[in-house]
Amino acid sequence: MNEGKKPEGKKKLVSRRDFMVGSGAVIAAVALSACAPKAVTETVTSTVTAAGSTVTAPGSTVTAPGSTVTSTVTAPGSTVTNTATKTVTSTVTATSTTGVKEVTPLWYGQETPIPGIRKLGTTDYTCDVLVVGAGYAGTMAALRATALGQKVIVVNKGITGKAGLSPWANTMMFYDPTLGDTETNFIEGLQNRTEYLVDLDYLNLFMRDSLPRWKEWVQIGIANYTDTMPTPSELIQLSQGIITPGIDRRWFWPQVYKDKGIQVIERVMLTKLLTDSKGAVVGAAGLHCESDDVLIFRAKSVVLCCGAGTFKAGGFPGDQDTFDGDWMGYQVGAKIGGMEWNDFHGMGGVYPSDSWGQGDQRYLGRIYATTTPSYTRAGADMPPRNHEAVSIFQDGDLVTRDRGGIYPPNLTNTYNYEYVPVDRTLWENVRYDSDGYHPPLTWPEIPSRTNPQPSDNLSVGGGGTGLGVHCTEGIYPVDTNCWSGVPGLYAAGDALCSRLNGAVYGGKGISSSSAGVYGYIAGEQAAIYAQGTSAPVVSADEISSAQSEVLKPLQTTRGFSPQWISELVLQIYAPYYIAKMRDKARLEGALANCLFIRDHIADKIVAPDPHNNRLAHEARHMVFALEMKLRTALFREESRGYHYRQDFPFRDDKNWLAWLRCYKDMNGDMALEKVPVPDRMKTHSDYPYRARYAIAFVGEEEAIAARGIV
Repeated sequence: MNEGKKPEGKKKLVSRRDFMVGSGAVIAAVALSACAPKAVTETVTSTVTAAGSTVTAPGSTVTAPGSTVTSTVTAPGSTVTNTATKTVTSTVTATSTTGVKEVTPLWYGQETPIPGIRKLGTTDYTCDVLVVGAGYAGTMAALRATALGQKVIVVNKGITGKAGLSPWANTMMFYDPTLGDTETNFIEGLQNRTEYLVDLDYLNLFMRDSLPRWKEWVQIGIANYTDTMPTPSELIQLSQGIITPGIDRRWFWPQVYKDKGIQVIERVMLTKLLTDSKGAVVGAAGLHCESDDVLIFRAKSVVLCCGAGTFKAGGFPGDQDTFDGDWMGYQVGAKIGGMEWNDFHGMGGVYPSDSWGQGDQRYLGRIYATTTPSYTRAGADMPPRNHEAVSIFQDGDLVTRDRGGIYPPNLTNTYNYEYVPVDRTLWENVRYDSDGYHPPLTWPEIPSRTNPQPSDNLSVGGGGTGLGVHCTEGIYPVDTNCWSGVPGLYAAGDALCSRLNGAVYGGKGISSSSAGVYGYIAGEQAAIYAQGTSAPVVSADEISSAQSEVLKPLQTTRGFSPQWISELVLQIYAPYYIAKMRDKARLEGALANCLFIRDHIADKIVAPDPHNNRLAHEARHMVFALEMKLRTALFREESRGYHYRQDFPFRDDKNWLAWLRCYKDMNGDMALEKVPVPDRMKTHSDYPYRARYAIAFVGEEEAIAARGIV
């Protein structure tokens, strides 16, 4: 049952980051809990046959559940002697042979209680600029605001360098005329690929700043165009547990902040923006994921760099991204754009729950430069974009069909190809073609030394269920300064609806690269705003309201588990006939289910501990995002890019060459509006329909013929 009364008595805190332990791990934790890390070689001989039996191990005895263990261990070759005492609360049944440390879990399918609460020393912070998120966008925003003399605090929901999508990126795109890029080709290529919903103002910012930001990432050490992957000898060291900053770029992130003296508060989820009496954002409040602390951050300005979101589908490394920025911005008056698109992230048939490749640890390589959009003119002779992300089956037919272009002959996820060496020290060879499905001859000799994928002719979707198009979903800016329109609130990265991409992802590397571009701008503008603003004033009522909101799931005694609600959200949206192949009746049915959850379930989430409190707030944010996605999918009565409506199977440029925004109206209800693409941003508007759109949806030819569209 997912509904029920919360257990009485002392709460036990659980965390998914705590590993499952077995008999050997229990003994090791007891005996060595006070030891400093040190290389130790020892042989353990132990046998446990039943509860109450004796374990023969270096100085240890287990007598029975509930008894006390006192152990003394002197490691061979070491002068360290440690004594630890531990109460045994569970029955141990395991067998271990000499020289082999085999672990049998004590509790299958359960998590180990945290031994105590790890509280933070401070719960009230003050700064000039508060940056939410520590990936590409957050890092660049924090560095820029600090460089302008502002006191910056960065709040990270996870561990710096390992949270969100930033550790998993592997490419960056930049604009460089010295490599042959031209403004016309770049704009036309990106516009055609993304089906003409690119904001050219933000694209111009990208073309202006992407190369300087790339060079800055190279200087920091995150990007490197001469060697993108660890050497075989480094991988051997890695397998032995010797990880150095030279091969794991996740290690660079914490050091970047330390070098600049920027304070980073980790494992904190912000859930509410604080506002003053005039509606300006003056900070944020949230929860500490490992205790029941409520944290208050007072700031003159806030930059949201906390990513977009997914519905926690299996295999995609974005479970921490749960639309937190959308939720917080929406509540204070910001508008949210781009929610109708869904980038499923295709996966192979061998590892259908792993969209990145089983064991392919991309963060072990440096970020490398990728090629720019390659289309020069729209037309039948232009190779169409990869259709994988929008292709599904409808009664045996592909939803999208090629109008005459030629797809690459091999859609298999494989690294079998002939290698031709290229001198990467030369700037003209800086870029790789980053199409991982069909690596060209000029790729690195071994693109993934960690675990090359086997040959696989299958392709399935769903890894990124709920994920929008990068750079197209999030806080909708009102200018080119990444400003939300709410005083004191800025956004960057995937938390910003910059519309650098339109209805389709524009190309690998454009998301991570633009995150740095817009992070830099947002950090600069937030710093300038803070310089002209007095110290933040947050009323006692505002703080009290925030504390109540943060703690509500912990104080709710009867209701529903956050895990169950998350599963409901995924079940509603994940079916391909909702997320990818849509029509009015099915979408209205899904929306009805969503609204029931919103009105009768999402406000009654029970959290027995801080870990589940985080999950509770994430579940609430996902329900909110689900409503926006379904409403916008209903509102856009056409098909375009990643949005296919069976009842409107064609691009309707006359009525729907526009961006959509969600906002809270005067009554507190969710409202929608469309923003037409300005004439000055339209590209190829004089081209015939079939030349503008090289890929046809099923039913499109009949639809445009009936409407006289040519």
